[in-house]
Amino acid sequence: MLKKNNTQAETVFGRRSRKYRRIKTTDFVCQLANSRSVFNGSIDELSVQGFSMSNVPERFCDESNIYRAIFSESDKYYKITVIPRWSKPGLNGVGLHVGYKILDNDWKWVHFSKDILPLKYKQ
Repeated sequence: MLKKNNTQAETVFGRRSRKYRRIKTTDFVCQLANSRSVFNGSIDELSVQGFSMSNVPERFCDESNIYRAIFSESDKYYKITVIPRWSKPGLNGVGLHVGYKILDNDWKWVHFSKDILPLKYKQ
């Protein structure tokens, strides 16, 4: 299992908030690939710096591995290099709920995230 990510985020009313805003989505489908296998799933939450997926097999949760992710939404697709940062048991004991950090992305993702995704919280 992965450790929880301890990124620095501001504290609001005594509670820790996220560093970057996230949006809940059901429109994105993601293919995760390592050197031996591929996993197809849907993205639960998406932010500029990462995303989370449900029902992920354990072989896609190794923090020492870097994975290639391909997002697709209708006719658009984005190729991104990711690494898992946290995981917790999935609902009903099926798979894992995993958060991935984006390490490298293509120019189309930069344009998408700039136009669609909310940026950092305003201070």
